[in-house]
Amino acid sequence: MKIFLAIFIASFLDPIRWIACICGAWFIRNFFGALAIGVGIPFLLTLLLDSRPNFYFLLIGALASIAIVSIFHFWRKSKLSKISSSTPSTN
Repeated sequence: MKIFLAIFIASFLDPIRWIACICGAWFIRNFFGALAIGVGIPFLLTLLLDSRPNFYFLLIGALASIAIVSIFHFWRKSKLSKISSSTPSTN
C-alpha cells in the first residue's frame, strides 16, 4: 500500500501527464474522449521511452491521469454552466 501511494503521488509530479490531461480535459467536450487523451498520451510515451515498462506503474499512472482529467473536465463544465446560467435569455 505504501508503494502504491508513493507511485500515485509521484505520478502527479509528471509535467507531461499534466499537460496532456489539462489539454484533453479543457479542449475536448466529451469526457471519455478527454480520458482517452489524458490517459493515452502518457501511456504511449511510457511505452515508447521504456522498452519493458512495469504494468503496475502504468496502471497507477493511468489512475492519476483519470483523477487529473476528471478534476479539470468537471471544473470546466461547472465554469461553463455558471456562465450560461448568468447570461439573461432573450425570450
